[in-house]
Order: sequence, then structure tokens, then C-alpha cells
Amino acid sequence: MKNLINELHRRSLWQVLGIYLAGAWIALQVVDVVNQNFGLPDWVPPFALILLVIGLPIVLATAFVQEGMKPDSAATPAQPGDPPVAQPDTAPVPTPDTNGTHHKLFTWRNALMGGAAAFALLGVLTAGYLAMRTAGIGPAGTLVAKGLLEESAAVILADLDAEDEQLADAATEALRVDLSQSTAIRLVEPAAVSDVLEMMGRDPGERVTAGVAREVAEREGAAAVISGEINRAGVGYVFSVQMITPAEGEVLTSQRETAADSTEVIPAIDQLSSRLRERIGESLKSIRAKPPLDRVTTSNLEALRLYSQTQNQDNRRAIALYEQAIAIDSGFAMAWRGLAIRLGNMGAQRAREVAAYRYAFENRDRLTERERRLAAASYYNQVTFEIDKAIVEYEALLERDPDDETALNNLGVALGRIGREERAEALYLRKIELSPDEFAPGYWNAYQTRLNLGNFDGAREILDSARVRFGNDYAWQYAMASAVEGDLQKAEADLLAIWSEIEPGSGGATFIGEDLAAIAAARGRLIEAAAYVDASISANKDLGRPAEVLEDVVQAAWIELAVRDATGPAMERLDGALDLYPLSDLEPLDRPYLALVQIYARAGDLDRARSLLAELETEVPEELRKGLTPELLRAEGEIAVAQGRYDDATRDFRRSFRGECKLCGMAGLAHAYDRAGERDSALALWERFATTPFADRYAPYVVYTYALGPGVGPAYERVAQLADETGDLEKAAEYYARFVELWANADEELQPRVQAAQARLEEIVRERG
Repeated sequence: MKNLINELHRRSLWQVLGIYLAGAWIALQVVDVVNQNFGLPDWVPPFALILLVIGLPIVLATAFVQEGMKPDSAATPAQPGDPPVAQPDTAPVPTPDTNGTHHKLFTWRNALMGGAAAFALLGVLTAGYLAMRTAGIGPAGTLVAKGLLEESAAVILADLDAEDEQLADAATEALRVDLSQSTAIRLVEPAAVSDVLEMMGRDPGERVTAGVAREVAEREGAAAVISGEINRAGVGYVFSVQMITPAEGEVLTSQRETAADSTEVIPAIDQLSSRLRERIGESLKSIRAKPPLDRVTTSNLEALRLYSQTQNQDNRRAIALYEQAIAIDSGFAMAWRGLAIRLGNMGAQRAREVAAYRYAFENRDRLTERERRLAAASYYNQVTFEIDKAIVEYEALLERDPDDETALNNLGVALGRIGREERAEALYLRKIELSPDEFAPGYWNAYQTRLNLGNFDGAREILDSARVRFGNDYAWQYAMASAVEGDLQKAEADLLAIWSEIEPGSGGATFIGEDLAAIAAARGRLIEAAAYVDASISANKDLGRPAEVLEDVVQAAWIELAVRDATGPAMERLDGALDLYPLSDLEPLDRPYLALVQIYARAGDLDRARSLLAELETEVPEELRKGLTPELLRAEGEIAVAQGRYDDATRDFRRSFRGECKLCGMAGLAHAYDRAGERDSALALWERFATTPFADRYAPYVVYTYALGPGVGPAYERVAQLADETGDLEKAAEYYARFVELWANADEELQPRVQAAQARLEEIVRERG
């Protein structure tokens, strides 16, 4: 310190000022770093700034006083050899010591010691506050520390009350977004609240007032309810929220914040939620780790109002609201992501879905860390199909929160796409455990995964559990389970019961009609299958859905090729549909290029197949074609088979074995081996294709590839023939019998194939005794 004081004595007033300002800046940076790393109270940085401001005049006064005490350096010192200077005869007149007191008070030692003491006091106050906060002592104690609330307790957010209902909805949604990031509480999802309302005999879409929220909380065992109101104050608003116990209505804490006008609403809510989270007991570091709410959602209140209205809306209405919100704020990343999800749910307009995912990805810096990772994972999963990157994002989310339900589900989906279905099933079961009152996606995905694993009883157990909990009959799901298991007669009967209750010409009718067409074709009843397809085509025409019309025609064409091995009728119908609905009228990503390439190649029209493939490469950007790699490989494989390049074909089909459709490349590979004369390989692949369980074998949204359901009968027939040729009569007999049973009521034109199989089966039985 002595050296420092001596150094200060040497400096001028302006030099001392510069040194002080530089030191103050460094001190504030240190306080900021400590604040970010250790989570200091909000008042620490401004307190430090106040101390530094107070210290500034003290330092300047000390520098001024100490500079005045320096010896007179203007006189030139005597040099050796200079003549002596005569001294005056009179004694010097003494000067009054007016600076003595100031010199004793304004010293560098006092200034430095005072500054150190001030910051030491700040440290003591901060440590004391944090200790009281952690121990639950006094007003600084948190609810968790005081034992009034358990850490990670379930909490229900009631709809805020306001004269402007739209403002209330928007503010509630904004508060929900921020509170959902809390590590101190677990906010109950709106879907779970809606389910409880339904069980209470209420409208699941009604507003959740504080009273209703308390009743829901009691039913669900939630620890607390957060409710509040918004009041006008001139052109501004006053927001107040309180956390109360469900049964007694005891107020655990209350917070208040004001907004000068509508532009300050979202920052006010952000400040309100931060203070509420701090009072509950979330670490200050955790709270500050989250971006402010106006970056999480949107700074535009009207856009947020529209976004908040998408809750409990059907897909089409939600899409319209998202689009309005985006029109107001084009960088509203959450709205882009919501739009993409809803478009994906509808299973159409792939081009718009991809564009929405891309916008969300490009604007992900406006999201919270959790939503930023979800946006990235969705982009990798749904646009670029970089499944490994998506898995990394979901794993990071689960590392942050092992019970993140969205991450649990989406990681399961990603793992299922690469064949790791056992782990995916465990993730879905955990999702069900966390949200037992939500059918989709937990129960749904667990059911489908068990079907894919061949655990049919387990799949029905999932449906049984859901039926008891939700009171739904899940007739379609039970029907598809029967179909995948091989009981097509029961599956068809169940689907017909559903069909009879659906309004003709509706979207539901087209969906069930496509399922019935696939099952009828699998049983050799092609006339009946064509009738179902025609009904679906007619409905889609009336609904103005050209992409879906082409989807139906593609299904019909695959049935012709896979079952009849007839190219003429299939191609005529396909050409007619393309004349009526030209591909140029659709967005490039909505055009079924690769399905058409495969069909035309299988039919022997290589010029058309290659032309469509070239058009795809021109119309669809390369980065988006990466997501179509499995389909592209299958298209290349079909072209290679048609050209007799069987080695290339088998290589392409094998490389296409990825993605959620584990059967889509299998039939093509079997066909390639068959055409190449490699009977053993063809037999193994046809058998594998026919017997591997796959939840979506008869689903309408996989019809762009080989006819997975209708192809089962011909696969049985071909396995029997190849086994017969290779001398495996036991297997031949088994599959002749399966084929005969499946096609027992096939169309008259197909009966000669059934009779031939029956005759050969009887011969084998006689030969083997």
C-alpha cells in the first residue's frame, strides 16, 4: 500500500481521475462476472455502482488536497560552484496552515481503506442476504427454503383476469412461457388441465379461473396455483400475481409490476415472472441464464395475442392464427415452429412445413435455450434428416432436465427411425408415467413401437390402459393392431364399423377408405379396393386437395403393379390424373416425384422415370434433397432393376434401409434379387418383407412407396414358389397355405393363382405323406 500511495502522490489530478475510472470499470466487470457465475441478488450491481459514484468525489478531493501539499518545485536547485546567494535580513513571515485538517482527512491511505471497507460491507450484506434466503429466514427466505413449497412441485397457472380477454390470454401465455423455464417448479401443461376439466364435466376449452384452477390442483395433487389480474392505469397496465395453496387459498407470495403502455407489457411480464421465480426459490443464476421474455416470444403484443389463441384449436384454425401472428412479426420463431408442427400434423403441404421449420431454425436466437434446441432438432429431423444431430439436441435437453416430456418423446421418435426401438419404447413409457392423462404422443407412440417390435399383446395393453383412462374406444388403433398381427378379417370388420359412422366425403372418410383399400387389396379383392380408392379420390376432389388425389392414384397404381403385375391400367389412370392435376400446379416438395419415378421404372417406362428424376433435381434444392435420400435411393434402385443393373440396384436398396419405414426398401431389394436370379436371397427378403411387423403397413400415409399391405399376398405366393424351387418343401407348403387362406375370397380373375397354389400344396402334402 505504501508504494501505491507514493505512486498516487506522483500523479496529477487528471491522471488520478483516469486511473479511478479505469479501476471502477474493472470493478464493475468483476461484479458482473461474479453475479453471472454465482447468482447474486439484483441489488448488488447497482449498489456497487453507487459506492463507486460516492468514491469518485472523495478520490478527486484527496488528489486535489495531496497535490497542494507537494513541495515547490518551481525553484531551481543550487548547483556546485554557484556563488552563494545572500539571505534576507528579515525572518520569513509564517503562513497560516489552512490545509492541515484536510491533509489529515483526505489522505490516500484513508481513501483506499474507506473504499475497501465499503466493498467489504457490500460483501457482508450480500453473504448475509444469500444465507437468509437459503435458510428461509426473514423476508429474504424463499418458499422452498421455508418449507412452504417443495422443489419441482407441480403448479397450475390460472388464466389472468382482465377486461380485455385477448390481452389476458396473451399475457397468460407469455407468463406460461417464462414460468415453464423454471427449475424450481413444474408447470402443469394446458393439455393436462383440459383433460381434468373434461373429467369434471366442464368444457375442456373454458377459461381456467383462479377458483377452477384450485379445484383442478386439488384433483391433480398440485402444490399451488398461480393466479392474477391485469388492471388499466391510464394508458398503462398494472399486473399482479399471487401464488396460493389449492385447499386453503393461503397466499404464499404476491408480486406486482407495471407497464407504461402496451409496448412495455411483455418486459413487465418478464420482470414479474423473474421476481416470482426468485421468491419461490429458483437460483438467481438459473433465472438470469434464460433470455428475457421479449426475445423468447415476440415484442409485438398483437402477435402474442394471436399466438395464444392457437391453444385447443384444430389444425386449420391454428394454422390461420399462426399465419396472422407471423404477418405481424416475421421473426416470431415460436409461431413459425408451431405452424410447422400443425402443418406436419395435417400430413400435407410439405413445402410450407419445411419453410416454417427453416424460419424457426433461422430465428432460433429469439427462443429460450430449450426451445432453441427443439427448433434445431426439429429442423434436423424434419428438413435435413440429420438424425444424429437431432439426437444430440434431444440428449442435451434431457441432460438439462431428465423429465422434459417433449425431449423424451422426440428422442424416442428419432431413435425409432434408426432402429433403436427398445430404447424408444422406454422413453415413451416414461412419457406416459409423467403425463398419464395425455394420450398423444406417449400412449400412441408406445403402442406403435410395440407393434413394430411384434409385441401385439403389449400394444393392446397400452390401448386398454388408455381406454380405461380416457373412455375412448380407440377402434381404429385396435383395428390396425389386428391388421399388423395378420388378422385382416377382424381389422376389416372393425374399420367397416368406423366407416359406417363417418360422414361420406369427409377427410375422415378418405383416411379410413384408404386403409380399407389396402386391406381389401391384401386379401385379393381388387374391385372392392378400387371402389374405396375411388371414394377417397372423389372426396379429395370435393375438398380441393389435389396432392391427396394424386396420393390416392399412386396407391391404386401400386396395387395394380404389386398384386396384378399389370402396367397398362395403372399407367393409364396415373397419366390421366397427372393431366387433370399437373405437377406444376403443386409446390415442388408436394409433388410425388419419387413415387412416380419408382412406379414408372417398375412399369418399364424408363424415359418418364428419368425425366421426373431430372425434374426433381432441378426443382428441389440440394439441401432439401438430403432429406429424401432413402426415397431417392429406392428410385435409383428401381431404375437400375429396369436396366438390368442388379448389383447397382441391390446396393441402392440396401442403402435405403433407414428412416421410420423399415419395409419400404425391402420389397424393392427382394424384387432386384428375384430378377437377378438369386433365389436364396430373394426368398429370404420376400419372407422378411411379408412377416416383419410394421405399424404403418396398412396406413395411408406410406402409400408413396411400394404397396406394403397389398404386397403381402404376392409375397407369400413368391416365397412359396422360391422355396419350392430350392427344395424346401416344408416352407413352400407353409407359405402356399398362407397365400391360399389370405386370398380365399379373392376376385375371380385372381382365383387361378389361388387354385394353382392349392393344387401344389396338396401335391406337397401327398409327397411328404
